[in-house]
Order: sequence, then C-alpha cells, then structure tokens
Amino acid sequence: MHGAPIRTITDNLAPRSMVTKDPKTGEKKWIGFVANLLNNFIEKVNATLAMQSEVGEVEGKIFFVNISKWTANDLLDIGMSVDTTGEMTNFDTFTYPYLMCSYCFMVPLPERIPYNEVYGVIIDPGVLALIFLKFCIFSVLLIYIQGRSLSLASVLMNDMCLRGFLCQPFPFPRQCCRKLKLMCLLLCFASLMTTTMYGAYLKTFLYSPPPQPMMRTFGDLEGSRYKIAINWAEMDMLRFENNRILPHVSNERVEIFEDYHEFVRLRESFNSSYAFPVNSVRWGTYDEQQKLLFNPVFYYSDEICLSRDNILSFPIRRHLPYRHLFEEHILQQKEFGLLNHWIDHSFLDMLRLELTPHTDLREPSDELAIDVDDLYWILGLYALALVICCCCFAVEILGASNTWSRFKLYISQIFTN
Repeated sequence: MHGAPIRTITDNLAPRSMVTKDPKTGEKKWIGFVANLLNNFIEKVNATLAMQSEVGEVEGKIFFVNISKWTANDLLDIGMSVDTTGEMTNFDTFTYPYLMCSYCFMVPLPERIPYNEVYGVIIDPGVLALIFLKFCIFSVLLIYIQGRSLSLASVLMNDMCLRGFLCQPFPFPRQCCRKLKLMCLLLCFASLMTTTMYGAYLKTFLYSPPPQPMMRTFGDLEGSRYKIAINWAEMDMLRFENNRILPHVSNERVEIFEDYHEFVRLRESFNSSYAFPVNSVRWGTYDEQQKLLFNPVFYYSDEICLSRDNILSFPIRRHLPYRHLFEEHILQQKEFGLLNHWIDHSFLDMLRLELTPHTDLREPSDELAIDVDDLYWILGLYALALVICCCCFAVEILGASNTWSRFKLYISQIFTN
C-alpha cells in the first residue's frame, strides 16, 4: 500500500485496545487483542495508521456502537473495535467473525451464613431422628437387661442413656452381667462418636461458615438484594424485546446507565451491590485480578446469561478494496494462536499499563469476629434449660411428702426451743 493511511478510531476499552507510548519514538500506539491484529495488518501491507480522533469530536461520543455506525457511513476504513453480529442479515459493514464469547452476568458471591445461624445449620433433622431412634433402642435394651418395668417415661427419661449420649459419667453397677457391660460399652462409643461429630461440625463452621446458595436464574436475582447494572447500548446491541425489559426482573431491579464509561468504572470497582453483564473475555481479567489482590467477590454465572454465543467482528466500510486481505489476515492470526496468546496476556498488559490497581479495592471488614449477639440462641436455650431445671427441682421438692413432714418437724422444733 506504499504507506497509504488506514482510517480508524479506537474505543479505548481494555483489554481490547489500550494506549501506550513507543519507548523509542514516544508516539502513541495501541495494544490489545483487537489493536494488535490491526497493527500487524498495517505492518503487513505497508500502510500507516491514521487515527481519526476528530470524528468523535464532530459525530459524538467514541463508543463501539458509534464506531460501527461511522464505519458504515464511510467515515472510517476499519474500526479498532469489535461489535456483535449475532442477529444481522447484511454483513457488508462487518468482517469475518473474529471472536465468539458468552455474555453473562458477574454476580456477587453469596454471603456466608451468620454465626448465629451456624448452630441450627449443623443440626440435620434426619441425623437427629436417627440419634433419637438409637437413644430409644439403647434405653429399651438397658431396661430389659436390668429387669425393670418398661414404660414411656422410663424409656424417654432413662438417666443412664441421657448422661451417656451427652458424654457424661453415669453410675455403673458393680456386679452386672456381660450383656450390661456390652451395652454400656456401645453407649459410650455412640456418645463419643456423636459428640465428636457435632463438635467437629461446630468448630469447622465457626472457623469458616458455609456460603448461602448461589443465584442461578433471573428469578433469584429478583428475590435478592442486588440490583442489575446495565448500559442502554448493550441492551440495544443484544436486541432485547419489550422495550429493554429483562426476563423475570422488575424495572426497579434494573439500573440503566447512559454513559458506558461510567458503567465500566462502576464494574471495575467491584461494587458488590450490583450484578454486571460482562463477556467471558473481559471476565478473565477480572478473575485474575481477584486472585491477585483479594479474596474473590464475584463469580461468572454461566446460567444467568444475555447471550451464550456472542459473535464479534470488526466494523469495515463497504467496498473496501483490501477487505479480502484483512479477512485472510484475521484467519491467519487466529490459526497461529495469536488471538489466544493476546487474550491470555491481557491482564499482564493491564497491570503493566497501570489500568488495573495493585491495591485492594475493598475496605477491611471484621466479619470473622464473633460478637455476643451471635450467641443469643445458645444463651437463650441455656437460660431456658436452667428455668426448666429449676422448675423440675421445685416440683420434686413439692411432690415429696416426707420432705414436707421433716421440714414442718424441723420448724416446730425451732419454735419450741
């Protein structure tokens, strides 16, 4: 092309195209898995890069949707951006598909179960039923071996079984048969296994409480405390019906941002009050950032998606004489594995250009500290058990007639003396 200019403009969206400076000449240049392909093509055909920044000043904001429109209007030759072509029927202004990715939501990781609910989580109804059944069996066998009368009260209030299952000492007869010794041995083993199991569960869950269930549908997002942040151009790009309404999500749950760059800045801040749509390529950099800086905050949901097969292509003007060369160049770069190489190194490039912060964006939290309020269930049950014990003790005292007679005799002796 003998140095002929190729008119283009970039949307400066990392990691697709990122501005940097040539260390030798000091001139601006762009890198990224979109910019690199165009730069290699310009070098291959001996052309020059003509960045048409004045187009954005005249026509409007520089945005990938506008870049596609300007290219279709012959204001640009090739746009340094990619746009979706999933539902198009006329591909005169778009190249051969360059990339296919999914477009799903990055959703905040579910919060951990509060400490005051841990004590209820470790208690499984099925396990409790099995323990109660085992308790009744042991109680019946002990009563039968000792030759006592069988009744519902003697089975449920068996002192030896109650103490044994709580791993407490209980009176053991000096002279007993082998069957009773075997039953006591089995009772001690069962109590040891039960208390050890629940003790291990409690310590493990208190150290690291399990997370709540993840959200898998738009209905789960609707019932959560999170709002959905989305840009109007992306909703138009994905061609939503019914006037930009998400399925099974009310309008109160959706916050639409007019400024795409404001939306991106909010997403890059990892604001856990929102769920953000993001393509799988951009999510790769977010995932790497979370591994490097702090504990994960978001996860990429493959089930809550706007588009699972999002086809991205370069915008190109009609009747471009070297269009076939550019499309052949796209296929060659992908065949050589350069596209995957650029995508894999996107996060490192963003770190080098300081487009990704090296510090933790979140404020330190004391969520691992256990307060007295987290123990109110245990303290409440303990107080209730003490009240029940006091009531039972009072009933036993009041129900014993010989105790009252001795008490009256003692009082009368005091007054007579």
